[in-house]
Amino acid sequence: LLMQSLGAAARPLSFIWMVVGATGSFGQMRGCVGTRTPLAYISYGCYCGLGGHGQPRDAIDWCCHRHDCCYTHAEQAGCRPKIERYSWQCDNQNIVCGESPNKCEELLCKCDKEIAYCLAQTKYNLKYLFYPRFLCGKDSPKCD
Repeated sequence: LLMQSLGAAARPLSFIWMVVGATGSFGQMRGCVGTRTPLAYISYGCYCGLGGHGQPRDAIDWCCHRHDCCYTHAEQAGCRPKIERYSWQCDNQNIVCGESPNKCEELLCKCDKEIAYCLAQTKYNLKYLFYPRFLCGKDSPKCD
């Protein structure tokens, strides 16, 4: 069943989307851009899933690393990425973040929009599903 959900017809999403998506719109963005099932990213590479460290293994892992960095930046700005909600729309497979006077809502929507588009352009490598984190190393790339 898991392997079926990883197929080309399935839609992707990182595990953090499942966790955060339960509280808002985040988990639904993946459907707008036609990506894989959330199960595909429960523990993928060194960064998809909870936490992350070491060198990202492929393009998907780099998407998750950038998303982690984006959320870290948001937290440093006083935002709470795991619980704050925001509005957005899907317009012909384009994610459009809603206008808001709240800078955190804008920032978090931008973070989630970027990973949705990033993951939609990647090739899935089964060898990185449930990748052993001890193989990731300790040195992590710096956030932009």
